[in-house]
Order: sequence, then C-alpha cells, then structure tokens
Amino acid sequence: MSEHIVEQYPNIENNQVLSYQVDIINRTLRILTKSADGKNHIEITFIGVLSHRFEDVILSNLLYEISQFNIDYFIAANKEVINESLEYGYPAQKMDNIGALKDFLKKEKYKIFDITSTLGLCGEVIAKEISIEIKK
Repeated sequence: MSEHIVEQYPNIENNQVLSYQVDIINRTLRILTKSADGKNHIEITFIGVLSHRFEDVILSNLLYEISQFNIDYFIAANKEVINESLEYGYPAQKMDNIGALKDFLKKEKYKIFDITSTLGLCGEVIAKEISIEIKK
C-alpha cells in the first residue's frame, strides 16, 4: 500500500453502480452497486459528507476500488482544481486558501475517499465516515 493511502476498502471491484443518492440535509451519499457475480448488492454510504466530485458518470459504471487518502496528499495532488474551485465553495465554503482548507479538514476530522473505476464514475467524497454493507 502506498504511503498516501490510509486504508483501502474491499469488495467492490467490478461492481456495477445501480444508483447513487445525495441527501444534502442529512449529509449522506449512498451508492448502490451489484457485485460482479450478480449475487449481492453492496450499499456504500458516506456519512457526514462535506462535498463530493464525480467525473465520467455514464450509464454503465463499474467501480474498481475506494481508498482513503491522506489529506496532505489529496491537497497536493489536486492543488490546481482546489485553487480554481475554492471561490465557488468546493470543497468547503468560506475557505480563503489551501492552507486554511487543510487545517479545517484535519481539525474537523474529515476523510478523503477516492473512488476509482474500471469504467465510468470516479472521483472523491470528503466525509467523516464510510459504511459498506453487503446485502444478499
């Protein structure tokens, strides 16, 4: 495991995304998937969501993995996007600069969850926790 990865979450390789839902009021984001063998549904729930950014969402998304990144690595790797987006409130409102953002994320104990795919949906979720539940 690379030094910028805090944790990796198993059981989602080649899972097909069936739906995702963002509940802004309750600060949750749920992704419902079907396992590659079609036997199980896996519900991935992010709790205490601050923000998310997804790219390449298509009609047939296949996830690869979810990793929790170190905050310092995330900021360094996404410096350009964050600098361009801070004035629009992403990833956190009322942040004047990247240093303030980094301090805020660490103080409030946010985690950076990176979602990679085999096909389609990828991006990140900034949240307090993650829950992965297998439903047979």
